Amino acid sequence: MEEKSIKAAILDLDGVITHTASLHAEAWKMMFDRYNETRRENNRIPYEAFSIEKDYPVYIDGMPRYDGVNNFLKSRDIELPWGNPSDGPGKETVCGLGNMKNEIFLSKLDSQGAQIIEPNVKVVREWKKGGLKTAIVSSSKNCKRILKSVNLESLFDVRVDGLVSVERDLKGKPDPDIFLEAVYELGFKPEEALVVEDALAGVEAGAKGNFRLVIGIGYGETVSQMKELGADTVVETLADLDISIDSDLKNYQDLPDAIEQFNQLAGEWKDKKIFLFLDYDGTLSPIVQEFDKAFLDPDMRDTIDEVSKVCQTAIISGRGREDVKSRVEIDHLYYAGSHGFEISGPDQFYYEVERARKLIPALDKIEKELKISLSPIRGVKFERKKFALAVHYRQAAEDQEEPVKKIVDQIIRNYDNITQGRGKKVIEVKPNVYWNKGKAINHLLKVLNKKKEAAYVMYIGDDITDEDAFMQIRKGAGILVGDHGEPTFARYHLKDVDAVQKFLVKMRNNLA
Repeated sequence: MEEKSIKAAILDLDGVITHTASLHAEAWKMMFDRYNETRRENNRIPYEAFSIEKDYPVYIDGMPRYDGVNNFLKSRDIELPWGNPSDGPGKETVCGLGNMKNEIFLSKLDSQGAQIIEPNVKVVREWKKGGLKTAIVSSSKNCKRILKSVNLESLFDVRVDGLVSVERDLKGKPDPDIFLEAVYELGFKPEEALVVEDALAGVEAGAKGNFRLVIGIGYGETVSQMKELGADTVVETLADLDISIDSDLKNYQDLPDAIEQFNQLAGEWKDKKIFLFLDYDGTLSPIVQEFDKAFLDPDMRDTIDEVSKVCQTAIISGRGREDVKSRVEIDHLYYAGSHGFEISGPDQFYYEVERARKLIPALDKIEKELKISLSPIRGVKFERKKFALAVHYRQAAEDQEEPVKKIVDQIIRNYDNITQGRGKKVIEVKPNVYWNKGKAINHLLKVLNKKKEAAYVMYIGDDITDEDAFMQIRKGAGILVGDHGEPTFARYHLKDVDAVQKFLVKMRNNLA
């Protein structure tokens, strides 16, 4: 079995994750048949009827909705004005006909429902469990509605659909825009990702985007067609895939000790500009029962201050930016709070994720609801940050942990643009905007390394939330402190906070 090292999977929706492709095809057929009848009633020459078997794969499948209308009409030598997306369903414009198709499709979706393609979803779950980041792409503007109907929203880290394409002015398939947008939003390059597509236009788009692996879902004559368009392999389902996807995850026990291997690390960063990123809780300060009692030891503060004089240093924490800055108290550092949603630094540098800022009112509402709903459970504490709300249950009774998780799930389910992340005895309620510590590192590197000097990037952290940072680091090393109980993308480990300080002292001495 061939093995490929992949960090991200970009998957089409219709025909790969759900069976909605058939509903779409039926809706297209009904719409074009209705329009044909209208032409006949108005004494105009009817056209050759739309064929799902012949016309759908060539003119429609994988295309943005209005492009699909236009493609088919041109195949019948019919020219209609483009119109406007606000055109009423059935208006004799490209947009009007496209809106009629969408109305028919939604009616079918509500009455028949979407069905998931079990073998493919099972494999994607395994990939995600194995550490791959995932994105769903679709030309449909109903992508989110379909995923929600089959309870698969949480399976994907990023969604780039018809709505996003309009918002960001992305070209439809066979151009690779939506695939590239998805992989860049995940924080990776095409050569680090795979694409899964069932449409010929989608396969062509994946090949044009120079992705590491393009997988076609097909059978019969489409197999040879997909391979001609650039598919590396074509299977009927992902369960038939004869390729092992390796995500570079390792077990904690297999990681070498960073202090014991210090000379190797020093050799790696020699003659490079070093960028050091540090988590706070569990890395610079021990984990404590009461999160607000996690103070920085003065000796550790002095060590961070000294090492920051020989290499560019930033603190990236799940805590609020102002909170972590007040605990570290070193003015010349960069600080990223709420897992990177808000960043500040010297010379009045400031950055925040705009899309997240717009969701602060929703977080305010959720905070009130959670405080009321969780008030009967003793030991639950709340930590409000500008861009997130942390629900700590470290001090709650063990038999109350599941009820806490269930209540949080039930409340945030009512908010489309809010999601949650899990850490050590904490639930992070945050904007459903794909941003994390890894993305924050990438942003800071663009700011701090504008000359694009040869760089060595190091991140030291202890929690599941630090895996996003470990995964993003390509030219450097992730160092895991302790053991968070899951496989890791880190390359090295350190035993505890004391070991972190010893390592930083060695760094300072090496670089001074």
